[in-house]
Amino acid sequence: MTKEELEEVMRLYKDLVYRLAYNNTCDSSVCDDIVQETFLALYKCNKEFEDNEKLKAWLIRVVINKARNYTGSWWNKKRNDELSDIASPEIDRDSFIALRAALKKLKPDYRNIIFLHYYLGYSVNEISRILGITVTSVTTRLHRGRNCLKEYLKED
Repeated sequence: MTKEELEEVMRLYKDLVYRLAYNNTCDSSVCDDIVQETFLALYKCNKEFEDNEKLKAWLIRVVINKARNYTGSWWNKKRNDELSDIASPEIDRDSFIALRAALKKLKPDYRNIIFLHYYLGYSVNEISRILGITVTSVTTRLHRGRNCLKEYLKED
């Protein structure tokens, strides 16, 4: 991959990679590192992608793996997590904070499926292909994730 090709891919997918990293870590400074590591891995990768969808799926998989490495690290488990002060124009600040807190409580597998489905608009079949799991697993995780979110939001 040439430097110009990498710059084009970064321009196209930088926001997607960042949002997915943030969805998994809830820490903007860590997201920057994950984004950089993801694109560095792409640059070092000698793989040819058939089309942009295959490339996008590869990037999603790499981001999830790198975020999982971070969230499972000893350092992350020992530090204090705080909610970010990000606001959303669509909903009021209190609702956004409650939703963000509920999403943080979800298992990463549920959170990733919900993010891919609701935020990125992927179908269950597409998520199945991207993550390399069965359609039934995607459907089950999506259902369980929604139920957990409902319960977490009721608690608050």
